[in-house]
Order: sequence, then C-alpha cells, then structure tokens
Amino acid sequence: QETIFLPKIRKISDQVYNCDISSPEKFTQFPMVKDPYEDFFVQIGKSNFDKAGDGLFAKVDIELGTVIAFYNGVRVMAETDTDRPTPYKISLDDDFDLDIPDEFTSTSKYTATLAHKVCHSFKPNCEVDDFFHPRFGQIRCIAALQDIEKGDEITINYREEESDSVASSLTSEVQP
Repeated sequence: QETIFLPKIRKISDQVYNCDISSPEKFTQFPMVKDPYEDFFVQIGKSNFDKAGDGLFAKVDIELGTVIAFYNGVRVMAETDTDRPTPYKISLDDDFDLDIPDEFTSTSKYTATLAHKVCHSFKPNCEVDDFFHPRFGQIRCIAALQDIEKGDEITINYREEESDSVASSLTSEVQP
C-alpha cells in the first residue's frame, strides 16, 4: 500500500514580503524587515574577536552545507573605486559588487540581511556562495563548512574572498 505525504503548512507571521532588488541608486525599501529563514539560524551578538564589535552567532545547531545568512547591498560597478574605502564591498558577479552604505552598517538601521556582521578567521566555519533570494534577487550567502553548534560565532576567511573585495584591507586575524 502506498502512502501519500501531505505537508503541514502554518503561518509564521503576518509580515508581507515584497520583491526588493537593489540597484546602483537604491538599496532597500524595507531595511528593518528581517529575513525569516536567516532569522531562524543566526543572531547578532558581541563578537569573541578583539576590536571586532558585532558578530554573527548560531541560534540553533547547524549542519554542514546549510545556507544560514544573506548578504545584500547596493549594486556598484565591479572593479571601480568608490568615494570611500569600504570593508563591506563583496563581489556579486562580473559586472557588479554589493556594498552596504555607511548609514546601514548598524543593526539599528538595517537588519534585512545579516551576513555583513560575519567576522574573519583563518580557520572559518563558513564560506561565501552565490544565492538567488526570492526577495533580493541574485546576492551572496553564508553557508556552513562544518557542523556548527548553537552559540558558536559564524566566521569566514576574508582572504579567500579578497579577490572578491571582501574587507581586503584586513590582513591579519583578530584574536578572540
């Protein structure tokens, strides 16, 4: 006898989500509307690394390969100098980079995506990858390189992303 499985569907919030793809002129219409998937996995906290400020931490146990956070930003032409040096610029594709405007680097002004709060480690537990997001379109994401326990700080190796412009000004690991 065959069994037919039926999904159980439940409403998780009354929040309405709209397509909100950035451009060179526009970052986001809803900077404080959190991504519910990302919100399940991670939260902001004081980093364990000296002088790092905020860090990103696992809210639950996370399995290897799981996408856990997103990196959205203003789309800027790739390989062009900006008016200011920025630790938040990351390569998107051959044509565009993503960058977080200065006024949105604080979580008091922007929580729609949180990957810009991930700290550097030469022994990271995550990596940056490409992602097509239903709200933000083509962006970058953070995916687990190993199993991560609830409470662990999320880290990536900025040097591996240096060709992608991720905080290329950082050259040494900040010590926890």
